[in-house]
Amino acid sequence: MEKFQNQSENTAPQEASQPPQFLKEFSRENSQEERDVIAGAIRERRRERDAWRAEQNTRVEGKENLEAELETLQGQIDTYGGESFLRKIKDYFAYRNVKAQLAERAGSLASAQDSVDAWQSEKPDFQEVHSLLNNFYEGEEKKWAEAGHTPEDIEQQFTEEHLASLSVEDYALLMKRFPSEMLTHVTRQGIRDHADSFWHTAGVGGYSNGFKEMLADGKLRSSLGIALQEHSKEEAMAIFLKLNRIDEVLPNTRNLSMRERALLMFANSFDHNIATDDAFADSAAVHLASESVMDGMYGSERGNEIFVAYPSAYVASQLRYGGKGTLADRGMSQHNDKWVYTKDHEGMSLDVGLVFIPEDAQVDPKTGSRYKIDERGEPIVPKQRMDEVLKARFENLGFVQTFIQQLPHRMNQAPEQEREALAEASFAEFGISDPDTKKALLDPRLIDKLADIWGKDDENEEYERILNEYFHHNAESPYELAGGTMSSKEYWEKHFQENPTERPSKVVYYKGGDPSRALNEWREKNGIVKKTEDPTYGFTEHNVADSSDEANVGKDRFASLARKVIDDRFPDREVART
Repeated sequence: MEKFQNQSENTAPQEASQPPQFLKEFSRENSQEERDVIAGAIRERRRERDAWRAEQNTRVEGKENLEAELETLQGQIDTYGGESFLRKIKDYFAYRNVKAQLAERAGSLASAQDSVDAWQSEKPDFQEVHSLLNNFYEGEEKKWAEAGHTPEDIEQQFTEEHLASLSVEDYALLMKRFPSEMLTHVTRQGIRDHADSFWHTAGVGGYSNGFKEMLADGKLRSSLGIALQEHSKEEAMAIFLKLNRIDEVLPNTRNLSMRERALLMFANSFDHNIATDDAFADSAAVHLASESVMDGMYGSERGNEIFVAYPSAYVASQLRYGGKGTLADRGMSQHNDKWVYTKDHEGMSLDVGLVFIPEDAQVDPKTGSRYKIDERGEPIVPKQRMDEVLKARFENLGFVQTFIQQLPHRMNQAPEQEREALAEASFAEFGISDPDTKKALLDPRLIDKLADIWGKDDENEEYERILNEYFHHNAESPYELAGGTMSSKEYWEKHFQENPTERPSKVVYYKGGDPSRALNEWREKNGIVKKTEDPTYGFTEHNVADSSDEANVGKDRFASLARKVIDDRFPDREVART
């Protein structure tokens, strides 16, 4: 219905937004008769508009001609007024004639202006057509959402080019017709302040610019893809093998030669590692989670998690994938791990998905982190809460008797309305003022651990270890919060303003700090509720084994390069340490 688009000057700005192309095509296939009726109404309104415009142009032209005549006559009057007395006497009758013409033309001009104004009030209005058009497309949106779909429909609608071209609103409309499942990847941006799995603790306590690096690249890439993007082939392979981090990755192999350790790193990347027997596919894949945002397993800052979400239908129809489970699984364990393989390790465009950014986190204006970061780029662990407990225990008498033996029993026995006062009295007695410290000393889990080490020779050191662990996992903030903060939305909008080419095409700001809830709320708000009955979405052939050729494209070539890099850096003649 392209004929609908040229409504130009008679279209109010709020009515000028156009339905997405996929909805226009859908209406052509399913509602051509209604489209023809509206097209006829638009043609009739345009005919009326053109006739009105021609008549109005004639009226305006007549008014402008009168204005020109009046200007000429007034010029003659002005010239007469500047003549000598004798000259005025001589031209008196000419002067009277000009004055009469001036008065007559002024009256005609007033009538001409009234005519223009009156005709302007008769200007044809497209409002009725706008209403018809808006109502039509509202109906088409409903039909679209209720329509069925085939694998061919998914394949056509979920191409990278199509998804990247859509706005957030049109993206939501597209998905209303199709299964709602989504795949997510949570970024490492800021200080990693938690790790819910023993196997995924890398980077805890460190600062990362993972999201900014993704923005600069415009892609979500695998670890191999990242290395290939940023460096020469041999340097990329050395980074991929983590040859500069051998001591960190293999701390218990210092008795081996550097070559032997490098070969272990080769095996970790190409043969098998602690997580899988398909090590190369693991490193060559983009890792996503289905139906949940795995911030507890892989994320960075609690309450400040940035993540990307892709429709499962996109991955199923356009890419090859493997990993654990299906693209429609839900779960929060490390087994919710889908491996997506992209051509030539080019990764997945951020513009294809939705980028979710916290709106209300309070962050440092320079770093975007919730935490204060020192000159070494590290977060600062608050000392007050630790110092208060240590001082109360080792510099005062009665700490154990009060907090471990007496207070828990007294609070259990006291009426609920008196318990807070009992606790506050004990806190005041021992100089406890930090809110996290107060909360900790009322937690039975911590009290039991402190009771177990009472009287041990290394009790002081054990207190520090236990308290450090407790505060890291249970305090509202494991590190000192930044001061002079701004909202996370302000921070990222400033970044996008300064780096306009880095703004993803679809940014969704969310509140509340819970990323999985944010994803679900966005879908529910937009009516994206359909569930797939087929976890392959009709593309069984795209779900490949992680040991398959499709998942290991280039493995032999990259393995050959890796061996060369190891041979060059750690030749055979190197001997083991003694």
